[in-house]
Amino acid sequence: MKLILESMGQDVRIAIRSLRRAPLFALTSIAIIALGAGAAGGMFGVVHHLLITPYVVPDPGRVVIVGDHRERHGEAQGGVSTARFLAYGKAKGLERLEAFRYDAATLRTREGSTRLEAARVTPGLFATLGVGMAAGRDFTASDGLPGAPATALVSQRLVNTRFEGDVARALGASLVLDGTPTQVVGVLRPASELPAGSDVWRPWSPAGREQEERADRSLTLVGRLRPAISAAALQGELRAIGREQSRQFPSTDADLAPRISSLSAGVLDEYSPVFEKIMLVALVFMLLVVAANLAGLQLARGAARQREWAVRAALGASPARLSQLSMIESLVLAALGGVAGLGVAA
Repeated sequence: MKLILESMGQDVRIAIRSLRRAPLFALTSIAIIALGAGAAGGMFGVVHHLLITPYVVPDPGRVVIVGDHRERHGEAQGGVSTARFLAYGKAKGLERLEAFRYDAATLRTREGSTRLEAARVTPGLFATLGVGMAAGRDFTASDGLPGAPATALVSQRLVNTRFEGDVARALGASLVLDGTPTQVVGVLRPASELPAGSDVWRPWSPAGREQEERADRSLTLVGRLRPAISAAALQGELRAIGREQSRQFPSTDADLAPRISSLSAGVLDEYSPVFEKIMLVALVFMLLVVAANLAGLQLARGAARQREWAVRAALGASPARLSQLSMIESLVLAALGGVAGLGVAA
């Protein structure tokens, strides 16, 4: 065993010296591996977060996602208009019904402007979910009132990038978002982000928005069931409310129907398994392209090293020994490329 380890150590040193004599080949190979492995690893991280890792809340069986879908068009799950949100909020089977929608924010700093992934949420969203803040406070009802001072919750990522990880410094800080000075009042736990990937959450209230365009279905609703109320019972109640809305507003709501799903299922729906398979095939093809590029580089390098191999063979190196040297060199490249790929994946 000792002799084997010493032989491998010697081969690693020879491989490193050989790669140092061919820096262009080495750097190109490492870059190809890093990009291929890093992209595959990063995509797996996204899928793991969205499709595998559940959103952890207290008593998750009572937390539901509510959306509208167009039955005639085969729509799986769509957004909800403000008017229908207010109508669904009257359902007796729900303790509370809150909403969020995707948004974007422009953060202005001394260095310039930065676009942030953001969300607008009703002030009671995180209280309904039952998740607490990592630091600071949650939104209150007064934060969503017209004319209230601008407030925001931020992610731990934003604290790390803008405040060097200093949570105490972030709390109470004023961020200029879309030209408006906005006070940071709380920091969300990474596992409590909804929608996932946002860095800023700002309060939004449906008050006074009843007459907004009903075709604007940008809201996703989150509700908590009352004790002893089943999801099936809530589905029936929401369908009755939806039918009444469709009757009153046939031009926009004629074929809309509510659909509920459990938050504990994450974003899994009938499209997710298809997406997962498509992504898997795409990753396999991408890695095959990486392998083909590396094989081409190795063939070119092998042709250029024919004289070196001939000299080694003349000095007594067996075919097995030459194959071992080539394999060790490939493993060194793979290790260096894998380390660089961690940065790409991150």
